[in-house]
Amino acid sequence: MKAAFSILWCLALAFPVFAAPPAEPGFIGTYEGESIGKSTTGRSFVLELAVTRQNGSYSLTASMNDTNREAGMDHTSNTHWDWSGTGTLQGDCLAFTYDAHDAEPRKGTLCRDRRGFILTLSGIRYRVRLITHP
Repeated sequence: MKAAFSILWCLALAFPVFAAPPAEPGFIGTYEGESIGKSTTGRSFVLELAVTRQNGSYSLTASMNDTNREAGMDHTSNTHWDWSGTGTLQGDCLAFTYDAHDAEPRKGTLCRDRRGFILTLSGIRYRVRLITHP
């Protein structure tokens, strides 16, 4: 009887650990940042990336700005563009498909690393930081 009680007691203590949902990496919020790496002709910036979640699916909307100044140009050009997408968690990353409204939908990721978050769009990586969290 004493052994059965001990086993039940251990199970009662362990059950909340097994029953608790897995911790979410916490991607919901608003981010900003810039492209990683040096370019002699320009930079790309994430002006605002908003990530929300509803019914288990993530929605993303972003405003971007690219700067460009090539040899012989007397000014820096700025290109503002927006995109939106939806995605799901895949490990430590939020994988999504996004549409910039000027081409076919593309794939992107928002991943957590040791220093924060990395956004990847069409091979361009951005170091982004969370500026607001719900």
